[in-house]
Amino acid sequence: MSLALTVAAVIFLGVLGLSLAAASLSVRRSSRVRARLERHALRVPTAAPQRLRRVDVMGRTSRTSPFVTRALGSRPFVRRARLALVHADIRLGVGRYYLIRLLVAAVTFAAVEIAFGGLWPGVAAALAAFMVPRFVVSQKAARRGAAFENLLAEMLDLVVGSLRAGQGLLQALESSSYEQPEPMRSELRRIVGQVNMGVSISDAMETLTTRFASRDVELLAAAIAINRETGGNLTEVLERLAKTVRQRREIRAEAKSLTAAPRATSYILALLPFAITGYTVAMSPIYREQLLFAPMGRLLLIGAIVWSFIGFLISQKLSKAEY
Repeated sequence: MSLALTVAAVIFLGVLGLSLAAASLSVRRSSRVRARLERHALRVPTAAPQRLRRVDVMGRTSRTSPFVTRALGSRPFVRRARLALVHADIRLGVGRYYLIRLLVAAVTFAAVEIAFGGLWPGVAAALAAFMVPRFVVSQKAARRGAAFENLLAEMLDLVVGSLRAGQGLLQALESSSYEQPEPMRSELRRIVGQVNMGVSISDAMETLTTRFASRDVELLAAAIAINRETGGNLTEVLERLAKTVRQRREIRAEAKSLTAAPRATSYILALLPFAITGYTVAMSPIYREQLLFAPMGRLLLIGAIVWSFIGFLISQKLSKAEY
């Protein structure tokens, strides 16, 4: 049995190493292609945005813990977590965010340990539970960004109509906010509030790009910044931008329909080991004994979960289309 476990572990680690090496090669190739494209891209000179502190009406400031800022503020995972919270519009510090994830993982580990009495099932369940809050935050950020992009073209039409009626850009944004649902309403009012506090309209639009990872928002901020520096017919610029945003929205819908099969495959790969394991454990006491209590069964079960998760990530990466 020990020889079989050793051979299985060596094969598992070998295939895992090959998968990670292939993934690293693809990442390096995409980074080289992105660097070549950036050398030929059009550079838009914009002013650096002013840093603003978010203060709510109750007088409490939403900020990260000082300990996290001093000790881990420069770490990449802290920056990614802070950016994900900003995109999801969750007013929660990075320290509290990771504390919630650790508490969820600890509670899950204790529950699985009591229910099954094994260390490895508890560890696997704790790792999965640790990733659940991150998945929830990313899904909320994706829904919020998609809702904003779907409302952007109609908002630009209202702004163009207000500009043709003789209003200024700030007044057009403020009047358009009354006709928009969330999250467009709150974002337009935030821009108006920043400009009223003394921030330029270009810097206020630049801060909007930090709250949404959207190419359409970047185009809007660049168009307004260029118009404020060089002049020109802003109405015509925004009207053409609205047409471009609609075309990009149609491309996104077409790309989503074409990648429906890989996305469905990724969810099936993620749920398949749990479904098969649950059915096998419920129907056969012999299989339940071998899978949950025998060393080889636990190793096979953990390997199935890990490889299903790797397949889920690969399918998700294949289903993403850059446009």
